[in-house]
Amino acid sequence: MKRDWVLTILQVLKWTLFADGLVFCLIAIGAAINTELFIHKSVMTTGTVTELEQHQDEDGSVAFSPVFTFATSTGHTVIVHSNSSSNPPGFDVGEKVSLRYVPSDPENARIATFWQTWPLAAGFGIGSVVSAAVGWFFAGRVNKRKARGPKLRKISSLNEI
Repeated sequence: MKRDWVLTILQVLKWTLFADGLVFCLIAIGAAINTELFIHKSVMTTGTVTELEQHQDEDGSVAFSPVFTFATSTGHTVIVHSNSSSNPPGFDVGEKVSLRYVPSDPENARIATFWQTWPLAAGFGIGSVVSAAVGWFFAGRVNKRKARGPKLRKISSLNEI
């Protein structure tokens, strides 16, 4: 019996996307737990955006990440370069921002906005949903292809059998 190569490709895509979705989901859960632990151990304060660092990708696109300063509860001034960037910039130089920091590790402070605090959990969560949705699409194509059955060809005489 001749194997349907399109069906095989669709099945590989389906299972690959389901596996990717599962891995992305596990990473999102791990990042969410890590962020939740950070929030639990952190304290709130106010800081000031002092600079917007410009980052250029290989394709020439530019993104900006905020650099901010704040004073800890002990009065120590800390300068932090954010790991999150965007274009257009999400902040203005001189802007006052709410932020969170762990007193024992103030250099890892985060601005208290959703995308500055939860970027990995949100990104991988969205990626897992998209990957699973595309996997479901391919699963539907596989089921549709299996349901239609094999192609029959017309024979003109009994000698072709």
